[in-house]
Amino acid sequence: MRVTICVMGAVPLGETALTLPAGATIADAIQAARSLGLVLPEHEHPCGVWSRLKPRTWVLREGDRVEIYLPLKIDPKDARRAKGRRIRGKIEA
Repeated sequence: MRVTICVMGAVPLGETALTLPAGATIADAIQAARSLGLVLPEHEHPCGVWSRLKPRTWVLREGDRVEIYLPLKIDPKDARRAKGRRIRGKIEA
């Protein structure tokens, strides 16, 4: 079966297609991606299939997209506020 594995940060950081045997789990997909050279985080980050959180023991189906979610470096709300302050500073100057 073919699945895609993707590392998700604020933007997708890496993606590869894999061919796995039937009954493969998310953990199997991560291990296979590492063996193909996809750079994956060493720590246990949350994972999902098609934007829904799933345990690493989840059995994959044909065409699934496995996603590894990295933590955001800054809260999006804080980023918008900082951008607003920068823009207001340029307008007032």
